[in-house]
Amino acid sequence: MDVDELIARVRSRTGATRLEARRAVSATLSTLALCLDESVQKALGEQTAGLVALDASPHELHDLDEGALEAEVGRRVRTTPSKGVELTEVVLEVLAELLPDELLLRMRKQVDPSVRVRLVPRGPSPEPPPHVRHHPPIRWSRGPTLSTGHPGYEQPLAEARSPGAQTGSVASPSPHGDTKVSSAHGTTQEQDDRTLAESTGLR
Repeated sequence: MDVDELIARVRSRTGATRLEARRAVSATLSTLALCLDESVQKALGEQTAGLVALDASPHELHDLDEGALEAEVGRRVRTTPSKGVELTEVVLEVLAELLPDELLLRMRKQVDPSVRVRLVPRGPSPEPPPHVRHHPPIRWSRGPTLSTGHPGYEQPLAEARSPGAQTGSVASPSPHGDTKVSSAHGTTQEQDDRTLAESTGLR
């Protein structure tokens, strides 16, 4: 197994420095080894280039569950409990990705069931829920600059073109002559054929 790759993956998933990642890997491996028999310990030490340090007596720590394993890793790394949980989970996940299948299978048989479920490779990233809307990327349009702009608003009044303007009103001598009282021919009712005579049929 490539130990540099092991440490690099732990770094990328935790944001730790190389030294912190190496300490986390060594602490997790050394604590995990307390749950393994001597042959598996030896094989694990060979695969990890001496990162396994058996510095505790077998009777002190044995058959650790997930909580005890995470607490011991946090104690060895001298970090907060929550950080110890994160580091332990990531190291177990990366180990499952890089260790040979045979050794991984032997380890999984000897550890506590709560630790066994953590000794699995990371799965693919889940698909986003169907109701999540993916917004298109924002495209910024470059506005006028000092070299291309001109005084005034973006659309000056002098350049405005209103589609509803009455273009002929100004040129007509009496644009509203048909409806003005002073120049109208007959009443409004007479113009619209709505007189009493028209409505009753009288002539």
